[in-house]
Amino acid sequence: MRSRTLKAYIMRHYFFIVLTLLLADSSIGQTIYQNDLVGLKLQPPKNWKYIGTEESKKNLKEIKFTEEQLKDISKSNNGIISQISYIKYEMGSVVGFIPTIKITVRLNPATNFDEFKNMMIASADDLKSTLNSFQYLDSVTEVKLSDHNSTYYSFLFSITPVSSDKFIVRAKSYDIPRGKYFVSITFMDNESTEDCSKLFDEVLKTISIIN
Repeated sequence: MRSRTLKAYIMRHYFFIVLTLLLADSSIGQTIYQNDLVGLKLQPPKNWKYIGTEESKKNLKEIKFTEEQLKDISKSNNGIISQISYIKYEMGSVVGFIPTIKITVRLNPATNFDEFKNMMIASADDLKSTLNSFQYLDSVTEVKLSDHNSTYYSFLFSITPVSSDKFIVRAKSYDIPRGKYFVSITFMDNESTEDCSKLFDEVLKTISIIN
């Protein structure tokens, strides 16, 4: 699992670590995120902003993919089937790190849960050489989400935008294998300037696997 191919896969998996920016208070909203491909449903926070490409919207509506379609999607989107985010503020409207929830669906090369967990451990460990000031808060562990075996880990890293001070970002990653696919739900905030832990916990409680 430590091959060059896996490392490339891991790097793509964590390409989400980019420029989102900071602050406030809200609660769970009425909007429902539902992905029939992997049978996932959750409620994002009220008034958070949706970010997604037209391709992601199209893929989210697909129920079935042929093997050929999967290959094409994988090639054109670095293995990503769909990727969307919910952010607390409009991009560019505030200075700092914007609290973010990112939902990514990818092809799953693992054939069983143990193999999947080891893949997540390898992915998390390789972040040490990828992110600035990486620090584990919680190492990879097995958790249940909607009665499904999943993995969880959390960490800190830093971002130094151009013409700005360094920001420390806290990330909590939940990864749910769903056969050929797996879904990653990553919560990102800043513990010292805007702690969204309670809100993220509320979102977690709304997660359900619907098939």
